[in-house]
Amino acid sequence: MTVAFDAPPSRPNPVREVAAGLAVFGFYLVVDFLGGPDRQATADHNAEQLIDLERWLHIDNERALNDWLHPHETLTTLANYEYAITYVISAFALLGWLYWRDPIDYRRARSSFIVLNLLAITCFAFYPVTPPRLLPELGYTDTVLQGGTIGSWGTPLVGNANQLAAMPSLHIAWALWVSVVLARLARGRFVQGVSGIHVAVTLFVIIATANHYWVDALAAVPFICVSVVVVDWHRTRTTRAKVPASDAFFLHVESDQAPQHVGGMVVLDTSAPGVPSLDEVRALIHDELGNLPRFRQRIVPPTRWRRARWVDTDHVDWEWHVCERIARPPDGVTDGGVDAAAAAQSLAIADLAAERLPLDRPPWRMVLIREITPGRTGLAFLVHHSVADGIGTVVQALNLLRPRYDLPESDRPPLSRTRKAAAIGAGLAQLATDGSPADRLQIASPAREFATARLPMSMARAVAHANGARVTDLVLALVATAIVRTNPHFALAAGGRLRVSVPIMLREPGAAAEGNVTAAVMIDVPLGDLSTAERLAEIRSRSDRLRTPTRALASRFVMSSALGLFPVPAQRWFARTVYGPAIFQSIVSNMPGPDVQMSFCDVPIEYVVPILPLAPGVPVAVGALSWNGYLGLGIATDPAGVHARPLADEIARALDELAAGHPVVPAQSSSALPHSSASNIWARARGESSAPPK
Repeated sequence: MTVAFDAPPSRPNPVREVAAGLAVFGFYLVVDFLGGPDRQATADHNAEQLIDLERWLHIDNERALNDWLHPHETLTTLANYEYAITYVISAFALLGWLYWRDPIDYRRARSSFIVLNLLAITCFAFYPVTPPRLLPELGYTDTVLQGGTIGSWGTPLVGNANQLAAMPSLHIAWALWVSVVLARLARGRFVQGVSGIHVAVTLFVIIATANHYWVDALAAVPFICVSVVVVDWHRTRTTRAKVPASDAFFLHVESDQAPQHVGGMVVLDTSAPGVPSLDEVRALIHDELGNLPRFRQRIVPPTRWRRARWVDTDHVDWEWHVCERIARPPDGVTDGGVDAAAAAQSLAIADLAAERLPLDRPPWRMVLIREITPGRTGLAFLVHHSVADGIGTVVQALNLLRPRYDLPESDRPPLSRTRKAAAIGAGLAQLATDGSPADRLQIASPAREFATARLPMSMARAVAHANGARVTDLVLALVATAIVRTNPHFALAAGGRLRVSVPIMLREPGAAAEGNVTAAVMIDVPLGDLSTAERLAEIRSRSDRLRTPTRALASRFVMSSALGLFPVPAQRWFARTVYGPAIFQSIVSNMPGPDVQMSFCDVPIEYVVPILPLAPGVPVAVGALSWNGYLGLGIATDPAGVHARPLADEIARALDELAAGHPVVPAQSSSALPHSSASNIWARARGESSAPPK
């Protein structure tokens, strides 16, 4: 299975950006050129009105500030250049930094900046105002002109520019706009403080140099507010993208008993100095938000007839989205040894798996789980299933890890349209005749258990190869063997064979990480009195359906194309009908991961296991993820049907037994993570589970 790494958001075409800026500047020049002979008189009259307004408000002290500044030669020169330069540098430096670091925020900031200037220039056209320095009867000193300030009125460079543009003050507008953008980006207090000082100094300078009135500066505030609100409103309208039917599928099936989020548990080797702090984790994610567009969007849930929609939001609740917990063992486990650590880790993940991600904020979460074992810290990464499938979640997680890594792309040539259509037609016929599980399970509780196992990848591949099978076949056989040995009553309730839903990833090269690009193919796994080798041989003979594209393409066609043609009630009915015990009894997914050593916040990653949700009424979900030499298994169960920890232990034991039967297999030992010798230790979440079902 192969997939392409999601490329970061592309930067806008620089030629177009420069052209847009020149167009705005051209509008500025045209306004002055077309002003007509009466423009000066109109501007003088408007200035007199503003002066009368300031006198009525008792704020007409511009002349006093100008008289105070003028005798101070050095201070006057500094003020002149502050007036001429700093507002330009601050605005364009911010735009340049955003263009390079965060193309998404750049687009929003650039748009509001353009709207701000267009509104101001329009005001210049319809309401020209003469600045105080050009009204000789008021007795002001034009410090900028007298000082020969390079880059301003004192030089021929801009001497012919529009000088009847006091209302509103673009100097204050630009400086204050920088502060607003920085505040919306949640920059630190120091940066905000520096920007605030710049606004205050600019306000003093524009008044003291006789270029503006107090009212001009105050007028900049509503112009900024309108520009930001207009851009946000437009972005909300244009970015209220409908959630595709294949993604909304998981919104329809989700309930308090069956939260639908996928993710992974990353275990960091923190035995050496350098344990990442919560602030470091938050800073890393903040810097990568531009590469994770869904992390800045929330879902407007579907109503009875209205489809769900994605909406841009600035609300990243860092206290909730990125937090930490201390791993605590379940009640009754007090030995403080490896068993307690295993139970504590599993309980922490089970707690998270049992909590629904609220949709009033971007549906993702990252939780540092401290003290899972001495020298080990866990990092649980969860996203709602409507955001991405398993591989999509891996691709998004890779944005946060180092070194940068691209999952390999498939070298299989795409099918032609004709062959693809024929394959879909054949697949639809196959799906229609696949039948149903031997028995429908009646298991559904809000409790969750979670356990992990780590299998040496070289051993897994060697065992699979020795048996003429693939790794996915091997995982299916190990899971079935573990169920038979640890839960014989469940095996009996399932009807002697386990109907497994195996997700098949159909992500095309270059596709974005967001969205569900999967298909589900069903396979019956025998639960009878067979050895693991015999069970693997039978699965191998049945698993052609996992490798031929017909069923997968048909399933994908139904989810991505056909389902979207129906109204919401029909989509909801379909999702709740096919995603549950009427169609399958368990989920087993095998996904590729990187084959190199990686780190998070400069801390080495020891291993990673996936976290899969349970489908409603389906008590077992096993995710397998290859990662730097190991196959990490994350096992989620409903303890009303199956217990997770004994299942993990038995999976590791069954692989060792298979390897022992093949001398060519590398002599390694697989284990549960951490290995538990006491099979009655497991994690409980949201309610106590009963004894294993009979």
